[in-house]
Amino acid sequence: MQVYRHKLIALLTALLLFTACSAAGTPELADDTDLSVNKVTSPISEETVLAILTLVTAVADLRLAEKYSDTVTRRYALETAGQEFFASLSGESGGAVIKLDNMILKIEAENGCPVVWRYETEWVEDDELGNLWIKD
Repeated sequence: MQVYRHKLIALLTALLLFTACSAAGTPELADDTDLSVNKVTSPISEETVLAILTLVTAVADLRLAEKYSDTVTRRYALETAGQEFFASLSGESGGAVIKLDNMILKIEAENGCPVVWRYETEWVEDDELGNLWIKD
């Protein structure tokens, strides 16, 4: 549900920005005699544009922070599981592949010493929106 809320906010912001730019029409020079000073008249203010950009940036920052938080939480869960596996080896050789959602931790140990301790992430296509460029 959270993802849909962010997408709705982004779409409404884009619609608001598009409507404001469309209402602005073609810019006109305020003073035809002095072309060095290109004053453009517009029905939308600079504050409106900055407010829209601030909102879009804040939503993007929130989404990025949520994704980062989720990634760090999963990585630490994998780290804990890996440490428990390594402790269970008690000086012997062995290996394990631990998977959590789309993250993978590969562990290999020889004589109780870690040789491989590698994190990988499986790529998962996000197809909720479908194809944005080709109309079905």
